[in-house]
Amino acid sequence: MKVLVWFEPERVTNVPALCRNYGYKEEWSIGEGNVRTNDLGNPECLEWTLNRITKMMGENGVDMYREDNNSDPGFAWPHKDGTESEKFGVPRSGMAENNCICGHYALWDGIIEFCRKNGKCTFIDSCASGGGRNDIESMRRAFPLMRSDYDRTTSSMRLSQTVTFCRWIPFHGSCTKEAMGQLDYSGNTFSPYVARASYLPIYNYSGEFSHDGNMDFEMMRRNISEWKSVRHLLTKDIYVLTPWRHNSDTYNWTALAYEDSETGEGVLLAFRMEEAEDDTFKAVLPFALSGRTYRLRNADSGEITEIDGRTLASEGLSVTLPEKKTSAMYYITRLLN
Repeated sequence: MKVLVWFEPERVTNVPALCRNYGYKEEWSIGEGNVRTNDLGNPECLEWTLNRITKMMGENGVDMYREDNNSDPGFAWPHKDGTESEKFGVPRSGMAENNCICGHYALWDGIIEFCRKNGKCTFIDSCASGGGRNDIESMRRAFPLMRSDYDRTTSSMRLSQTVTFCRWIPFHGSCTKEAMGQLDYSGNTFSPYVARASYLPIYNYSGEFSHDGNMDFEMMRRNISEWKSVRHLLTKDIYVLTPWRHNSDTYNWTALAYEDSETGEGVLLAFRMEEAEDDTFKAVLPFALSGRTYRLRNADSGEITEIDGRTLASEGLSVTLPEKKTSAMYYITRLLN
């Protein structure tokens, strides 16, 4: 068990109190009003921010740094550029943004170095208002434990994201609930369908006994156990077997597969969505090799099917689900011929 704490270093509020009690300087805050942007492009401000974060982590035994951002620097940075353009009489457009972004990377590097020296987690959980900072430079230092705030809604939203997001950033997580609103209480809706739609390398189980006295702990154990049986495959090659669908399109199937090309092990996940009329889907697996035999074991029934690779890659496996909003999962093994 490790301790994660949620920080928000780019957003400052109640600047007079920060100045009075913590040694902050008002000129480090960009913008107007109570919510302002912290000027990480200022070396002195950057040092103050880094020291404040690492001091708190060290004194309180915090293992991992998570970062959010609920300010809007898109308004604050031009405000500073305009002020400096008037002050110096030269164009400054883009300078505040450039300096603050470079300062932000330096902040993360400082936190990671502090964590490395003190035996803490040498990676960062990148949140930034739920998926707002997944650029290449940030992903060299971090990964998103929660790839988007919208993942806190429906399984159709989750599937819509998974078939695209996983192509770019394999290691990440989502939520595991079924709710129309992000902060809505979901109740005991953790069916195998919802769980499988949430299977990613990081599995964030959303459920609190304090909210739901009737929580099905057996279902929770079942879902976690099944995820553990496939988690090692979820950073391998992904094959999206159906077109991308908007989260409002629940009239079809969504299917995807993962395969470890070195071992020949894989998993197929197929979802008959809420309003899909067809009860059968042909899962064509493009990674199947001609001349090799594949064993597919149904995770629900235990039924085993053996199919040669040429057939699997051209005609596919027929998956039938009699009821809507149900799923199928198959463990795939490439046999030694």
